[in-house]
Amino acid sequence: MMAYWKSFALALSMVVGNQGVAFAAPAAEDYQRVAGKAYANYILPSFEGLEGVARQVEARIGDFCAKPSQAEHESVRKDFGRLIYRWGSVEFLRFGPMQSNNRFERLLFWPDRKGTALKKVRRAIVNQDPVRLDAEKLAKGSVAYQGLNALEYVLFGSGFEDLWVKADGIGGYRCQLAKAIAGNIVATSADLVQAWSMEGFGEIFTQPGKDNPLYRESKEVVAELVKALGTNGQYFTDVKLLPVVGKSAKKARPKKAMFRRSGASIISMTSSLDHAKRLIKEADFASLLDEEAWWIFNSTDFELKNAHKALDAIEKIGMSKAVRDEDGRKQFQYLETTVRGFGDLMIADYAAASGLVIGFNSLDGD
Repeated sequence: MMAYWKSFALALSMVVGNQGVAFAAPAAEDYQRVAGKAYANYILPSFEGLEGVARQVEARIGDFCAKPSQAEHESVRKDFGRLIYRWGSVEFLRFGPMQSNNRFERLLFWPDRKGTALKKVRRAIVNQDPVRLDAEKLAKGSVAYQGLNALEYVLFGSGFEDLWVKADGIGGYRCQLAKAIAGNIVATSADLVQAWSMEGFGEIFTQPGKDNPLYRESKEVVAELVKALGTNGQYFTDVKLLPVVGKSAKKARPKKAMFRRSGASIISMTSSLDHAKRLIKEADFASLLDEEAWWIFNSTDFELKNAHKALDAIEKIGMSKAVRDEDGRKQFQYLETTVRGFGDLMIADYAAASGLVIGFNSLDGD
């Protein structure tokens, strides 16, 4: 616990010690350069990477269904974990194409507080509903059947052993349903790649101006990215973390952990941290800061490194045990503090130092 307070005090001193410093505003071409790097080095490659891994998972599921076995099922589990990690690279880019046509919900229907997806997918499996195996009807139907959490339940939810024990009955149906959902994830990912191309939103994002429907100048584009990073931190704590930890050990709900059935909860959290750091690096956010403001990046790096350490400690304990274990709960509390600290540094300190104005994010209903 003492280490926690030392870490907190260090981060606080970094922030307090640099308040009130006036920084020179970057030039328009500086913002343009960062926006261009963000698009070319991070955004488009990340969506392309998601599509690529989704196709690999679809193929892996096809191989498994052709010759189901427990050993091959473990291979599917590992590939699913890779897909969740890739999803984390775009999960927080919830503007532009991700906001339209229910693309985000088609890839992840979460939080699912009423268990809608779970109920629908369970019913489809029990009834062996042939409609859900039709790719066109699946894509046009409820988003609850279409995304990563639906696929996870089919592959790793209650009764998943039927996948190789009852391959010609309900297990066979589950396999076909998994293939259909995986195919839909591929199609949605490919749609996002196209939507982000220079024939689509890529042009809007990289070429602001008076005729641009969203961005009049490049600093607005960079502000969009910083807001996305802040949203990432808020989503991490409010959606992935706090519902699981609860306000006390007695109120902990480990079964609410995102991707718990596949064992990918920690993978999902790790991906959020890794890709926040990667976007900052690939877009060269540091280039917008005066030398006097570089402490901001030392502080963000400090927060992300300590968040990783907390996650590593939680993984060693085991998430379901850690939420009820005294030491584990301290790690969760520290994890929340560091992730919130990172988000605050980006939204407040980095935005101020780089001359940005940040609006409400998507999680605030904007």
